[in-house]
Amino acid sequence: MPSSDKSGLDMLAFYRRLFLLLYLATILFTVAIELAFVSTGDLTWSSFFLGLGGYTVAIAAIVLISYVMVLKAIARSERDKEELEESEEQYRDLFENATDLIQSVSPDGRFQYVNRAWRQALGYSEEEVREITLFDVIHPDSMEHCMETFKRVMSGEVVIGVEAVFVSKDGRRVLVEGNVNCRFDSGQPVATRGIFRDVTERKHDEDEIKRVNAELDGFAHTVSHDLQGPLTAMRLANDLLSQLMEEPQTESVREDMRQTVQIVGRNITASSRLIKDLLALARAGQVPDSVSSVDVSEVVARVIDENVGSIKGGGIDVVVGDDLGRITANPTHVYQVFSNLIGNAIRHNDSPNPRVTVTLLGAEGGNRRYLVKDNGSGMPPGDIDRIFTPFFKGKSGETGIGLATVKKIVRTNGWEIRAYSDNGACFELVVNPSPS
Repeated sequence: MPSSDKSGLDMLAFYRRLFLLLYLATILFTVAIELAFVSTGDLTWSSFFLGLGGYTVAIAAIVLISYVMVLKAIARSERDKEELEESEEQYRDLFENATDLIQSVSPDGRFQYVNRAWRQALGYSEEEVREITLFDVIHPDSMEHCMETFKRVMSGEVVIGVEAVFVSKDGRRVLVEGNVNCRFDSGQPVATRGIFRDVTERKHDEDEIKRVNAELDGFAHTVSHDLQGPLTAMRLANDLLSQLMEEPQTESVREDMRQTVQIVGRNITASSRLIKDLLALARAGQVPDSVSSVDVSEVVARVIDENVGSIKGGGIDVVVGDDLGRITANPTHVYQVFSNLIGNAIRHNDSPNPRVTVTLLGAEGGNRRYLVKDNGSGMPPGDIDRIFTPFFKGKSGETGIGLATVKKIVRTNGWEIRAYSDNGACFELVVNPSPS
């Protein structure tokens, strides 16, 4: 490595100059001593020159041997240094290219090191990481838990399987799990070391599996329970018809037969509607094959026309905004959403002077925000959080599929919907523009 080579050459030049100076200094010192002996008559000039030569050779040999030994020591030191730097580079490369999120945090929360996977997951550059602390990337929902874990680690505990929620630079929730320990120096904590795995997608998949399993349980319950009622009624009606057909065909018997046939018809209709709703719910989660420009006003007009009997029969005043605009989406999905929301408002409006309104609240950045509202008694507070759950019937006693279908379509398209009560049941829908 260039830096190591330079330091080695500098050290070599330094020792070369040092030994040369020592060599010259030793010779000069020896000459001075011998000249002193010559001046006092204790040493002859011939002995002086002979001694000077011998001392010079001996000193040169000693200096040379020492010089060689120092050179070998320098070479060993440089090799050790290069091996250490090479080892550090290998570990640095291993950490930097690991798929797990690796971080080292000082006791004050400053990041000493984060690897590339960490920066990519949270969206920060190396320069930005220097300006933030651990507490800037912990989600508020996870702050108390993480602070407690941080204290435990700083006290020397190794925490295995810790779960946390980080928040990225753009505000996304990043779910992680991993292990954390602490490095100590002279008994004092120097830095925590954490290795985490981004489990955001895995947790999402687990939640989706739970949701699907709950939906399957609902399907099973609906098929075994809600279909059982109509089937039982039709079986009893069939038995009754069989008996009536054996009796003399009087007017009374014929009337009983007509009523029995009506019972069968109503239960067939109920069963068909339930099966249709179940199929709609199952298909609602499928990504649409194509999208197009949809006139929402035309869709709402179609829904109102289909419910005209219920509207007139209930004396319901339906108010629709002048222009509901156009959205780019799958036409069937748009129809299913507004059909279920408007139909729900028509069926469950318990006001003595019922009114249903459909309005466009605003258009921002390509989004369209709609409100479907009735003026009934609204939804019980305990039902609002469960209103979109498949097969949740609430006080209506219906199949609980319509609003679940709406939620599924909304989720599939990346839209948003929320339910609340404000002088009636309110459903606010935000439609994002879909790619054409």
